[in-house]
Amino acid sequence: MAGCSEYGVQHTERLLALFTYTLIVPFLQILFKRVEMVPEPGPFSLSASYIKDWANWFFSSSIEKYGEMRTLLMVVIIFAVASFIKNLLVFLANNCMASLRAGTVRDVRNRIYDKILRLPFHISPKHERVT
Repeated sequence: MAGCSEYGVQHTERLLALFTYTLIVPFLQILFKRVEMVPEPGPFSLSASYIKDWANWFFSSSIEKYGEMRTLLMVVIIFAVASFIKNLLVFLANNCMASLRAGTVRDVRNRIYDKILRLPFHISPKHERVT
């Protein structure tokens, strides 16, 4: 595959893996009825506590609007889609690496073969003169 960016695919895969595994927490919280009711997540800030508050607000408002079963179904669907995308990216990364690896081995093999063909004939120990 020409133009495969292994670096980008692997980092995207790792990010989605992290996202997928963090979806287990709200799934278990909804399942065991431990979702904290949050009226509003507060002002935006790029921190773990804000993301946690936003997730709790999102799930608590979803439970109020749609009920526990639909919210749980939504979390399961998001988890399944994220897992599918993560596994698709793993497949694409492995596919790209296989073609890159095969091309590299072929190129090295051809260079060595060409180098051997260009060597002088007298270097071979089989054809030494016996005096």
